[in-house]
Amino acid sequence: MGAAASLVERAWRVRRGRDDLLVLTRAEVAEDEACLAAQRAAIRYCREHIYYGAPVRVSAVRSAAHHLPTALVSLDSARAAPGAAQDGPRGGAAAVAGYPEACVVSPAGDIVVARRGGAPGRRVIRAATLAAATDPPAPPVLRPAAGGGGGAALGVAWAAPGGADAAAVVDRYEVQHRGAAGGGGGGTSPVGWRALGAVEPQRGDAHEAWARGVAPGATVEFRARARNHRGWSQWSRAVTLRAAPAPPDAPGRPAAGNLRPDAVGLFWRAPRRDGGAPVTRYVLRARRTDPAGAWRVVYDGPRAARLVDGLAAGTRYEFSVSAANGAGASGPSPPALVRTPSAPRAADGDAGGSANAALLREGDHWREYWDAGRERVFYFHRATGERRDDAPPEFAAAADAQEREARFRARRRALRDAIRDVPERGAEPLRVRRDRLVADSLAALLRAPASALRRRLRVEFVGEAGVDAGGLARDWCLALSRALADPGAGLFARTARGELELVAAPAGAADAKRADAFRAVGRLVAAAVAAQLCLDLPLAAPVLDALRGVGDDGEGGADDAALAAALADVDAVDAPFARSLRWILGADLGADGGALGERYFTATAPGGAEVELRAGGARERVHDGNKRTYALLVARWRARGACAMELDALLRGAAEAGLAPGALAAFSGGEVRTLICGRGGGVDVDELRAHAQYTEDARTGFGHDHVVALWFWQAMADLGAAGVARVLAFATGSDRIPVDGFRPPLTLTHDAARTDALPVAHTCFNQIILSRASSYAAAARQLRCAVDNCASFELS
Repeated sequence: MGAAASLVERAWRVRRGRDDLLVLTRAEVAEDEACLAAQRAAIRYCREHIYYGAPVRVSAVRSAAHHLPTALVSLDSARAAPGAAQDGPRGGAAAVAGYPEACVVSPAGDIVVARRGGAPGRRVIRAATLAAATDPPAPPVLRPAAGGGGGAALGVAWAAPGGADAAAVVDRYEVQHRGAAGGGGGGTSPVGWRALGAVEPQRGDAHEAWARGVAPGATVEFRARARNHRGWSQWSRAVTLRAAPAPPDAPGRPAAGNLRPDAVGLFWRAPRRDGGAPVTRYVLRARRTDPAGAWRVVYDGPRAARLVDGLAAGTRYEFSVSAANGAGASGPSPPALVRTPSAPRAADGDAGGSANAALLREGDHWREYWDAGRERVFYFHRATGERRDDAPPEFAAAADAQEREARFRARRRALRDAIRDVPERGAEPLRVRRDRLVADSLAALLRAPASALRRRLRVEFVGEAGVDAGGLARDWCLALSRALADPGAGLFARTARGELELVAAPAGAADAKRADAFRAVGRLVAAAVAAQLCLDLPLAAPVLDALRGVGDDGEGGADDAALAAALADVDAVDAPFARSLRWILGADLGADGGALGERYFTATAPGGAEVELRAGGARERVHDGNKRTYALLVARWRARGACAMELDALLRGAAEAGLAPGALAAFSGGEVRTLICGRGGGVDVDELRAHAQYTEDARTGFGHDHVVALWFWQAMADLGAAGVARVLAFATGSDRIPVDGFRPPLTLTHDAARTDALPVAHTCFNQIILSRASSYAAAARQLRCAVDNCASFELS
């Protein structure tokens, strides 16, 4: 307003008739023209960025304070009436009510925005502020919004970017959201970003946005950008929010499987909806159905199955189960009514009639498994323990999920046939000392003929009397692989995901001895795959891809697929470095790379030496035009290039023992990990039970439904993942299940001559001998004692 004030002071009036004449100098005329230009620009700003293109009226208001008129910009209510067509983002009565009452534009171009209905919060936008804003605004910084959303809503809030002047000219925010895959934040939804809404501060909108109707426990990402009269900002950094979980739905009605005079095996379905948090426990209640029967808790634990013992023969019981997660407990399931038989194998038991029979017929109780000994599939009912070779009719509807496993099974069978296409002649065992496990084993692997490693491995521990019929080799594979993975061995480093990447030697420190160590590791991997033995070597994705023959293609073209693959490899071994590369790809580095500082096409090798990513890289600065190529090359260097010598040696050793990269080309990275490490995610007790065999005893009636067998599987379920792994190691020498199961199968034998005695294991035959038990508690206690106090192999 300073320019206008000077004009008023210098102006003088001459009245001629009805007109007032203002006599100005040439300089004053030029000053007036500048004021009018600023006022016209401000009026245009009001129309486009305050009324958003809606129809407006512009009228002039004269005052004694200035010889130039003040402009009054207001909504043309007649043309913007409810239902009238308009270009703005809102329509109808809400549109009219949301616009400011008026904008007063001074002769100098300053804008005063008056809220409708006398609402407080008058805003002033200076002409100098409009002129100074030559670029789009900075992106807003999002934070969780406080309150106001309710339990089914997630919201973000933000402050206007920049200072007060920059905030004054921000006229709109656009907010987008997307769900995270699986609701757990472990990836983004394939649906992509979707518009959540527009926030218009000129109309009094709060700086917040809400996604409503969010499922309990769901994860939502938000991002936003700001606009001024110069354009849109970049998108903000995404903020991820997670809705509070809710209690789960009730589980399904319990189904009764094995029915005995004193016990019943119950199974139930997990809740259809878990409330956004994992179900951590089930509470099973039981009562007698006579008038004196009271509900009591018979199980409180994580499994959706329980053998309930201590029941009275010939008695009717009612069972109901509830589920709980971190947010609370569900209601009870529909009850199951069961009558125990009056005597073993009596026909007067009732597992629940037609309702229970219908539950047992549902297809997802059946599991399809591969019998490696007979080389065919079989079907196992997890509730009743029934096994059959032909597919049950009800299985067909639930069989689609098994198709991928069938294809994987066919590929791995062809792989083993190709690896083991050598004569089966006897071979000398690998002799190692336990106190020099790594050194002796690597030397033995390098000395052994390659053909011997493609047959069944035999191991001999010096100073121990055990004879290897399979158990010692399993024990050796796990013990050696864990020793190799130890950081003290200097061969592998554990990533943030718990996987193993190769440790690169410092520049100039690599030697033939180190290369031989990795060549022996490659031979070990190939020999274990050929012999169907498990290693505890969870190799990171770049190593698995190299074993599959999926290599980097040098510089190649930095197309989207190549760049995405390289960044995924880096994600697996160094997620912070991958995030920095993604920042570089999304930033505007400028034509000379000045926004990034002094960065060249080089990488830092172990030991600190600089290595060129391509010829002349030390002189080639990273800028906006070549950043994609830089990101591709440095990602490939971080994932594989830094340890190229070690990786080449490992691949050479694997190829010598029959596992050339082409042999694994048909497998995914996850499938290769399964071939090497066995089934991941813990041991599935149901799968163990499905494959188990029993030394039948007609005298005692021992079999899959004998109380000793039922108590064994109940104890296995109660041990938890770590305990089950110890039982496997006790019985087989390996604490994990090979991809095609144990050969020979896990076998349970009953020794009726002993009572409450410790189980005995024969690891070469994968056999456990169980004594009679006076109670379930005694059986569980003896099993736990045996597996916690066993070490070494002896002849018996």
